[in-house]
Amino acid sequence: MEQVRFYGKVRTRDSVMKRPYYVIKFRFAEDDENSPYREKWIAGNASREFLDEGFLALFFAIKNVECMYESAEVLEIKFRVTVDNKAVIEDIKPVRIATEWPYSMTDKDFYDTKSYAKCAYLDHNDVLSSKVYPNPEGTIGSNPRPLEFSIYSELFTNRIWTDSIAGLGYRRVEGELMEKVGNKPYISIRSTIEGYTPSAISDRLYDKLEAYYTQVIKNTDRYTKGEVVLKSLGMHTDEGLRLIKEQEFTEDTYSDEELSSLRDALKMITDYTVRHFDELCEQDDECMGKLIAAREEVLSKNPLDDTNVMKLYKYIEELIEADKRYGTLPYLRQTRIGGILGELLGVPYLNDHLNHYVYDIREKENTERYKDETSCEIKDIRDYIEEHLDRNSVEEFLKKEGFEVSIDSLIDMGLNVWERKQRFRYEYTKTLSLVLACISVSGNILGIEQEDLSYLELSDFLSYHSRDAYMGMIEERRNVYHSYYSLMLPNLIRGVGDIDVIDFEQEVR
Repeated sequence: MEQVRFYGKVRTRDSVMKRPYYVIKFRFAEDDENSPYREKWIAGNASREFLDEGFLALFFAIKNVECMYESAEVLEIKFRVTVDNKAVIEDIKPVRIATEWPYSMTDKDFYDTKSYAKCAYLDHNDVLSSKVYPNPEGTIGSNPRPLEFSIYSELFTNRIWTDSIAGLGYRRVEGELMEKVGNKPYISIRSTIEGYTPSAISDRLYDKLEAYYTQVIKNTDRYTKGEVVLKSLGMHTDEGLRLIKEQEFTEDTYSDEELSSLRDALKMITDYTVRHFDELCEQDDECMGKLIAAREEVLSKNPLDDTNVMKLYKYIEELIEADKRYGTLPYLRQTRIGGILGELLGVPYLNDHLNHYVYDIREKENTERYKDETSCEIKDIRDYIEEHLDRNSVEEFLKKEGFEVSIDSLIDMGLNVWERKQRFRYEYTKTLSLVLACISVSGNILGIEQEDLSYLELSDFLSYHSRDAYMGMIEERRNVYHSYYSLMLPNLIRGVGDIDVIDFEQEVR
């Protein structure tokens, strides 16, 4: 009997939107029979170059079966693929899919839309991740409306992130951090790597490291922040440097002098952060005061009672600028400082975001959050730090590296940063809420519903347009948005083929 490589079932369309994807649930022969099935989606017009021999054989076998059952809406096909990559069809069953999805489209329109998304990706020609820090998908979702995407981009990823940490000793990045493919927001891995690399190393060494980390991602599916970027000394102890020196993904070699310069540069950032901690925090606290003052200044003018659209646009511009300079920028710097302290203490980095889904103008609570007068709730994480702290190991490390700071001082610094970040999140979100409220009022004056406002972009509210012009923009963007909504896009795009063939990182039953 022929030895099986993998086996499972495939449906010739997905069960929610009836899109022309082959939805394959399968197990490899070596998988435990009680383990969840793996899942792969292959577009019906996927290029063969993006499939290995086994899945390519299955792909053609499915095509042949479809020709035999032309009248069937959807087929469920049981299969196995042998170790010599031959596809064997074991059972074929026509099935019906009951769905009320409102935005149906022809297969041709679907394939055209997918082609546009692939062209958008090729314009970037970068490795993109929707999960890497700052995790845009976790903050604005996988299909954010244009208004959400544009506000998040302006307030969080458009140069602000690199400005926030360059002063600590990191390289300043000229390119964009966030890109869009279809509707989905992605973070540029190239920009991420550059932005978390010490500015003190040579351009030649940076180029080698950028190539190395990009290849790590492409070859190992590693795309969490801790596995991708050069962050601080904790990331590159002797073991980390050894892995770089012995890396297998590029032909570059690293001299002892290069690795020593990298280590020194990372240590310099850490040392600067610890020695100037009080000064940096004082600067950021001043920013928090300025953010609150800027918001209160706008509120004192009763902007939401105004009937002059141009005045509202001026308030929006003032609030956005204040939130960038005095909210996001110090928040991101405190986040990086917290990461450095966490690495020194050996405590797992505490991931958080500038609040989930607070950018959606369609949610009433998002336009009213600025009214909140309750105190900011601060979560106490001292017990968490103590639970994960290995005091002997940290003391040995601090002594070896010559850091003149105690563990207890580092813990206090970490707690101060955590508390400060929560306050920045609170004030940032209240200011953002007032921005959305001003946009909502301007929409009411112009006779534009909240639902329609979500298809506009922030820049549209910084200069006046007629209502007809706005409605034209809305209609055009709505059509594009709902076309792209039909696409299934991966969390990691390493090449254009990942848009045709999607391997799910989470196994499913």
